[in-house]
Amino acid sequence: PSGATIVNSGTATGFGGDNTPSFGVRLSGNQLIAPDTATKVTFDTEDWDTNNAFDSSTNYRFTVPADEGGKYQFVCALAQEYGGALNDYGMVDLYVNGAASKQTRWMVYGDMSIIATELISTVISLSATDYVEAFNYHTRSGGGEVITAGNFTYFTGGKLIGV
Repeated sequence: PSGATIVNSGTATGFGGDNTPSFGVRLSGNQLIAPDTATKVTFDTEDWDTNNAFDSSTNYRFTVPADEGGKYQFVCALAQEYGGALNDYGMVDLYVNGAASKQTRWMVYGDMSIIATELISTVISLSATDYVEAFNYHTRSGGGEVITAGNFTYFTGGKLIGV
């Protein structure tokens, strides 16, 4: 009850909350992205998945488990080998239930070849059974770009408590 004092000399359970469900995934190998086409990033290696809510073998997406609706923090970083021309651009898109929801964009201001890390960090309100996927899009003419596997390419998410 309100105003009660709790004394505990052992393990306390059922107090507060935790930031679950949560997940962290990455690519096991490089992924080629064709130009002018929003392409789902196939995150196929799980570093953790507290509620088995990330499908890393078929749909490559996070689905909110039953009774776990709320606000979720997502971070997606894509290291991309990019050889572009003036005004080419690339984007990281987070889709919710199959539709673009949050996006970030970077633009090339001259002919260059670089490895750029595209990053998005955002909070999204979700309900049970909603799903979130990461997509990449770029406008480089003349060929695809490669998202490189490794420490600079990842997708993480977790439920926020207290908001």
